[in-house]
Amino acid sequence: MLDFLKVTIILLIGNVVYLFIHTMLSHKNLHFDFKEWDLFELLFLASVGCNLKCEFCCEQWKEKNALEDVAINNVLSVWKALWIKLIDINWGEPLLVWASSIKNMTNTFLENWFDVSVSSNSLLLTDDLIAFFKDKLSIFNVSLHAYSNDLNDRIMWMKWITEIVKNNIWKLVSVWIPVHVTCVVINENINEVFDLAKWCSDSWVATLCLNRVFWRWRWSDVLKERQPDSQDLDSLLAWIKNTISSNELHMYINYSHIGQCVLLRPDGSLTWAPKDPRSSQDWLIPIWNALDEDIVKKWNEYEYRLNHYKYCFDKFSLYR
Repeated sequence: MLDFLKVTIILLIGNVVYLFIHTMLSHKNLHFDFKEWDLFELLFLASVGCNLKCEFCCEQWKEKNALEDVAINNVLSVWKALWIKLIDINWGEPLLVWASSIKNMTNTFLENWFDVSVSSNSLLLTDDLIAFFKDKLSIFNVSLHAYSNDLNDRIMWMKWITEIVKNNIWKLVSVWIPVHVTCVVINENINEVFDLAKWCSDSWVATLCLNRVFWRWRWSDVLKERQPDSQDLDSLLAWIKNTISSNELHMYINYSHIGQCVLLRPDGSLTWAPKDPRSSQDWLIPIWNALDEDIVKKWNEYEYRLNHYKYCFDKFSLYR
């Protein structure tokens, strides 16, 4: 009996060491070399609908990306012209699109030398998709807004989902897909951020992002009361880094600077997020049409291009 326990312990330690080494090597193999003038990450909106109703998100429709075929066949040359490195299949819930379409997009982007990531709440993630994503995805982005199941379920407005999300994170990590977790920090969940960071560290999550809510005029009064200021987040992050002894988990704050993200919408326009609060419309502001011949010139003149660079610099510093 004693020998059996010894063998079991040795095997467990061996598996942990193997997972650590493989995770380290996987991270090092992802090298993102980007410069200030690059449009580094493009969020490709495979769907603008979602199966959740998180209170800080406006995506409530269910519309397949009408540009899917055009994007795959015609826009690739435009993306190459802008030196785009990473295409994120994104927003609202991309897995609402048929699995065959997601696979087709992923394969086509990879064949054209782009790195590919997916941003999903993971509730529609199947074992078949996980097996497909293995050795294909650079990153899988998923949201967890609290450590405790009850609070995260309340924030995401659906019961019994948090355990599913955590289980899917484990499944992704087990096949060496780097997982990035985003936590939108508000007063209701700020006391759980440390426990969430510890869980992410123990679960071999690659990156934890503490996210400030994007500015939206119709929620401005509510957010002023519910959202901690940037200084509080800075102090919280510093304390977590000093307390959790983990060299693996990369943590950063997304301050939601204007225009840091660039999205390709179903109508064919490239737009920025978050929006400019000087605008009277609570919507994303079009930059240009994706098929515009002057797209490179317009990107070079883009007012918030440096915000995009700074955001990507923080987000992907693990892979530099």
